[in-house]
Amino acid sequence: MKRPTDSPPTDASQAENQAATWLVRLDADHSVDTLRHWQAWMKEDVRRRAAFVRLEQGWRQTECLKSLRPLDGSVNPNVLDTFPGAGIQAPKPKVACKDLAIQTVAVALAAGMLASKLIASCWLFINLDGLR
Repeated sequence: MKRPTDSPPTDASQAENQAATWLVRLDADHSVDTLRHWQAWMKEDVRRRAAFVRLEQGWRQTECLKSLRPLDGSVNPNVLDTFPGAGIQAPKPKVACKDLAIQTVAVALAAGMLASKLIASCWLFINLDGLR
C-alpha cells in the first residue's frame, strides 16, 4: 500500500491527500508499527491533524450508509426506474412575454417617477434655501 509522505505539507491539498492516504491505510492495517508511524506523522504538523480529523469525521458519517442496504445485500443499479416520476424534473413555469413586458414598463415608470420627485425635491430645497 502507498505510504504517506513524511515531508511537511506545503499546502492544504497536500495535507488532505496525506491524511486521506493515512485514513485508508489505517482502515486496512491496525498494526502497532503503523499506528506508531501515524501518530508521529500527526504530531509533526497541526495541519495534518486537522485534515485527518476532518476526513475521518466524513468517513465515519458515511458508515451509516451501510445500514441502508437491503437485507439480502443485493443492490438494484436501476432503483430509480422503480419509482414513477423519479428523475423527471418538473417543468419550469413559463412567464409570458407580454406579462414580462408589462412588468418591465411598470418598474421603469415607477423608477422614472421616483427620480423626477427626487430631482424636484432637490431643486426646491436649493431654490427655497436661497430665498431665506
